[in-house]
Amino acid sequence: MSDLRQLFVHASQYLAGRAGLMLLGFLSFPVLTRILPVAQYGELSLALKLCLLWTVLSKCGIQNAALRFFPESSSRSLEEKRACSSTLILSAAGIAGFGVLLGLFILLLSPLHRWTAVAGLMPLLLILAFVRSIQPTFSSLLRSERRTWLFNTCELSGKAAGILLSIAAMLLIARDLRYYVSGLVGAEALVVFAVGIWFYRSGLLSPAGFRLRFARSALVFSLPLIAYELTSVILDSGDRLLIGRYLGLTQVGIYSAAYSVATYAEEALMTPVNMALMPAYMKVWVDRGAEATARFLTRALDLFVLGCGLIALLVYVNASDLVTVLASRKFSAGAPLLPILVLGLLIYAVHIFFNAPLIIHKRSMVLTSVTTVCCVLNILMNVLMLPRMGIAGAAWATLFSYLIMVVALAIISRKLMVVGIPLKALSCAVPLVFLVHQALSYIALPSPWLNLAVKPPLAVLLYGSGILICRPDLRARFLVRRATRAPACASFSAAEQ
Repeated sequence: MSDLRQLFVHASQYLAGRAGLMLLGFLSFPVLTRILPVAQYGELSLALKLCLLWTVLSKCGIQNAALRFFPESSSRSLEEKRACSSTLILSAAGIAGFGVLLGLFILLLSPLHRWTAVAGLMPLLLILAFVRSIQPTFSSLLRSERRTWLFNTCELSGKAAGILLSIAAMLLIARDLRYYVSGLVGAEALVVFAVGIWFYRSGLLSPAGFRLRFARSALVFSLPLIAYELTSVILDSGDRLLIGRYLGLTQVGIYSAAYSVATYAEEALMTPVNMALMPAYMKVWVDRGAEATARFLTRALDLFVLGCGLIALLVYVNASDLVTVLASRKFSAGAPLLPILVLGLLIYAVHIFFNAPLIIHKRSMVLTSVTTVCCVLNILMNVLMLPRMGIAGAAWATLFSYLIMVVALAIISRKLMVVGIPLKALSCAVPLVFLVHQALSYIALPSPWLNLAVKPPLAVLLYGSGILICRPDLRARFLVRRATRAPACASFSAAEQ
């Protein structure tokens, strides 16, 4: 249980940083949805998704090599540790620089004609992709070093500065998306430069430490993951492109607003766990082997599914209120999509446990094959469903694609390591979500703010109580922990007296 406890400690630290990012998002997202027309918000969403696609190509999966190889290099010697980090950072910077040049060359040959506003943003988006291609390698090295405080500081400072500069530029100069992207570029570049200086002064970044042979090994491991990341991004973002093609930018804006709210809910749970999980199971793998790693992943997945149930419940009881408060009433048409999108994203969140055996055994091509098949299925379902169902078709296509992906990974990964299916957690969470949601549906207060103030605490109380009733093992652990705290408090009081 010490491994799970360490996972919770680091995940809670990442959650603290993620909570700060979500708070910043809650501040910026309502501002953007209120100062921009629906169609222009759709243009911005589309532009940032194109930037994300190019970022995936530009970083070449080097951040995954950092998570995979840096712990092993650190355990050997200080010299290998420094050589590993220097090689990975310099490789990421060189590949990202080539990506900018390639992007400019492609832009000159085949400019975008359909979305002229997006085409005008492309040079700035390429620079933003360069910055965002280097940043993940720094973040992965900090995660491997368990430098949670520095990681959170960098993430929060970059996000806060980006929001401040970009929104201030649009409000004070002009409501032009070029000013918004310029603010993001300036803020995030400044943070990456500051982190680079920290790595240099720590001895973890030096041109003399570059090792060409290790760079080739890292690229061999990472290159198949480019397709994995790219298809994952298309699974997540490709529907925006197809909605723009079939339904127009206004529908892109409505769908993007609902998807953003769903993403906030999913990332509140997945992102901190994902950031802490890979360094944790790699440590268990290196120290104690396959059997201990399988037990660790199985126990962590069981608790993670219970957390997914709580997130789904909180969204279900307040779907329309969340869209109204965060995005404004002009995006209210996206509220019915929120339950579908959240369910799909929470199913997707589970994949981080089933792809662990594939990452440990360096089966990156298997990951790529699974996500590629699901990506193709997602595109086909969108093409078939969007003209008939509207933007709801994109939501259902996302849900089905993620479900197929997780089931496939669960089946394939069992050949390498058996991560148990969380049947106990599912048998508790699913009925509880349904029953609590039905019970709270009878509460309808006149204001969405009142609903958000009353329903979530009741949902947490009822869901948590139901879990303790349904799961005797968790109830016993909870009671034991409270019992151990009581003597400690009594001893502390006696010492004070």
